Amino acid sequence: MVTAPNTVLLKPPPAHGPKQQFINQALITPGVNEVWVACGTKFGKTIAASVAISSAAWQKENSIYRWVAPIYTQSKIGLSYCQQILPKPETDTNNSSMELRLRHNGTKIQFYHAQNPVSLEGYGIHGYVFDEAAKMKEEAYSSAKTTTTVTRGPMVFISTPWGKNWFYRKCMEAREEMLRAKHEGRVPSKIFITARTEDNPFVPREAIEIARRSLSARLFRQFFLAEFEDDGGVFTNFRECIYTDDIDVFGDFVQWCDPSAAGAQVVIGADWAKTVDYTCFVAIDIATRKVVGFMRFHKRPYTEAIKNLVRFTRNFKETMCAYHDKTGVGVAIDDQLTFTNLPFMGITFSNASKAEMVANLMTAFEQKLIMIPRWETLLSELDSFEVTTGAMGTMHYAAAQGGHDDTIAALMLANSALSYYGNINMSVSYADEGSGKLTDLERYYQDLGED
Repeated sequence: MVTAPNTVLLKPPPAHGPKQQFINQALITPGVNEVWVACGTKFGKTIAASVAISSAAWQKENSIYRWVAPIYTQSKIGLSYCQQILPKPETDTNNSSMELRLRHNGTKIQFYHAQNPVSLEGYGIHGYVFDEAAKMKEEAYSSAKTTTTVTRGPMVFISTPWGKNWFYRKCMEAREEMLRAKHEGRVPSKIFITARTEDNPFVPREAIEIARRSLSARLFRQFFLAEFEDDGGVFTNFRECIYTDDIDVFGDFVQWCDPSAAGAQVVIGADWAKTVDYTCFVAIDIATRKVVGFMRFHKRPYTEAIKNLVRFTRNFKETMCAYHDKTGVGVAIDDQLTFTNLPFMGITFSNASKAEMVANLMTAFEQKLIMIPRWETLLSELDSFEVTTGAMGTMHYAAAQGGHDDTIAALMLANSALSYYGNINMSVSYADEGSGKLTDLERYYQDLGED
């Protein structure tokens, strides 16, 4: 028989308030089967859930608990927190299988991702934490629920709201159960709470005010007040701006151009691949404000990528200007673009400039000032684009962890060019060609007739 552990050995970080304290104890609260928490950013939900699963596992013998996150790298964050909370002499870590084992009672904590919900089925599990549950498929909840049928293990779901999806519905079901239980004078089997950013006293108030001024009202309500909005993404209404049927292009190199745009004057946005990302070009017809072409590829040297850009522009009558991301390696690309005879402008991405471009694209979708093709890669990136906040309220816009945002970056650059070239008529001057003789590098980019 295993001797009860000395609970003094477990030293979780103290809760900053009653809501975080409740989450800390959510997996050991008698009678409660499901806890649903809509959280504001920086509330401290992941730390609280780590305390909850560590405390439950510490007290229960020969059991299995699971931490589930949307993707593998987010699961590793939960693993790291639990490693810090649990006493090292009593904990064995298997990094390859993402599992912690407590020596004193034989209980395991497993760390899963929800990209394949069926993988959650099988063993009898004694308790769950779902981190960022709103970003998972509902099938992940259904698969996990089957593993608690016998054990009746409790489940905790923590997440920033993401529209009115299944997470929202489950939160509302839990709220109804709380009201019903109160009326019937019993302990509710499901709990729903809202944990706003301001509920964490360690988040500077000025940081919250900076975010209030920087974000749209809708995004502030969602990310800081933990309120459910009709559309959870950064970009809304973009599906109302689709003007084509499905565009079925797949592979590491894809290209599409609207056949009717051969005589169009366009602006182009170009986002260059850094490491594992894709290089992407997006063209917008300045007359119709439609995205009339795109090219996307990766694992190409920059000289070839620039040559592809020149080739891409030949699908249209005239390229007014190509806005490209010159952050980092883009500075060197600036030098090479001067030999292409393309009018271009390098844009350095900073938090401020990116936030402005995001806001402009949001407005373009909301007011239908831009039309896009039904290209699943672009739609998926628009769906999953996120905003996160720094310690002092600084906004950071990027793809969801493990995702890409290259098509969005190219679209934002093209939209920025559209806001300028779409409203005025002007000529673009080129660099002085000097003697008129082509250098080898100029000839490399300009002599594309045989390609």
